[in-house]
This record gives sequence, structure tokens and C-alpha cells, in this order.
Amino acid sequence: MILRGNVVEMFRLSKPDPETGDLLSLHLLVVTPELEPVWETRERIDWEHGSVPVVWRAGLVAMKRLRGSGQDLDDIQMLEEGNGED
Repeated sequence: MILRGNVVEMFRLSKPDPETGDLLSLHLLVVTPELEPVWETRERIDWEHGSVPVVWRAGLVAMKRLRGSGQDLDDIQMLEEGNGED
């Protein structure tokens, strides 16, 4: 997906868990100049298959502001109110 011109480019990969049917989604972002500040604040999180870079709440809000869709604005409000854990 290319969002808001070439500012945000994202690939979404999803895989269902064969036992539960739960869907694991992974969003891969291309680091554009607009996303560079968010990328610089990422952290690596270990999980059973290695580690992955993760963008935290402030970075997610910054990315959602770049896109600015109705759903993004709702998500920003929820994130800024502190609903959900880091």
C-alpha cells in the first residue's frame, strides 16, 4: 500500500494460526524521509523466532498523523488517551 503520495509505503503480511484461527499481521514499512524520525526511535523486541524492530506509541501516532484518515484520527485519540499498553 502506498499512502498519502510516497510518504508512507507499507506491506501487510498475515498468517492464520492453524490451531486457533487467530490472525497474525505484520506491517512492513519502507522508511521514507518523512518516516525517518519514527524509524530512529524504534526498538527491537525478542520473541520465540528472533527479534523484530517495533515502533512504539509516539511513533505510531506520528505515522497515523501523516495519513490522517478517519480511522487514523480515531486511533490517535485512543492512543493519546492511553487506552492500551505500550
